[in-house]
Amino acid sequence: MKEKVNERLLNIQKEWLKIIDADEKAKKYPLSRPFSFAVTEQYMQSGKKVMIIGQQTADFGGYYTNKWPMDDIHRFNYEYVNRQVRGMHEAEYEYNRSAFWNLFRKLVGLGIEPVWNNLEKFHFVGEKEKTIPLNDENLKKELCGPYGNDRKSLLCREIEISSPKAVVFTTGPYYSKTMADSFGIDEEKLQKAGLCKDNCFLDISDIIKIGVPTIWSYHPAYLQRIRSLDKIVEFIKASV
Repeated sequence: MKEKVNERLLNIQKEWLKIIDADEKAKKYPLSRPFSFAVTEQYMQSGKKVMIIGQQTADFGGYYTNKWPMDDIHRFNYEYVNRQVRGMHEAEYEYNRSAFWNLFRKLVGLGIEPVWNNLEKFHFVGEKEKTIPLNDENLKKELCGPYGNDRKSLLCREIEISSPKAVVFTTGPYYSKTMADSFGIDEEKLQKAGLCKDNCFLDISDIIKIGVPTIWSYHPAYLQRIRSLDKIVEFIKASV
């Protein structure tokens, strides 16, 4: 089951790279390698499956021109998830103690199967191959926005194919424009929702209408600092 879904996901990701002409864009911009969303077998077999959407992957694999085959990047995703949440550690994969992966482990402990996706599939690469956020709004809109006859973004297509029972954006308020571009909605609707420290996770299912509970919150590192990580875990649990 996982193999068929991942094959479909990989196919649309490769198609998207051609549509956006990533090879040419990498000549103009210092693009990173692309992030490739994939599902785990545990996720596919679960009745409580959740897509966790981060901002972008920090320091992910260097420059786009430093070729790492998409098939391998794709495989890396679901293998990394399993290694982090199930203790399947091997020497080449460091145990990630970040709050982001702590959120995953807490969910698995409650019988919820999370998968890892990102709102932005690319970032810019700076000195020593360190992450620089995409700071070109026109490029960001092109990369994250809709395409094709059905006018859907890559993220929308990935959600449809993987069929989560809930979607959780851990992106914070500063990524509202990219979220709006990805779903073809007015950014003002998200801004008016009022995500803030005192209201640090929201149900935005009535704004981003994808047919499942949709939660918007901050990066888990921030939630951990304000002692709200366990609160959002319970909120996610109640949503699935």
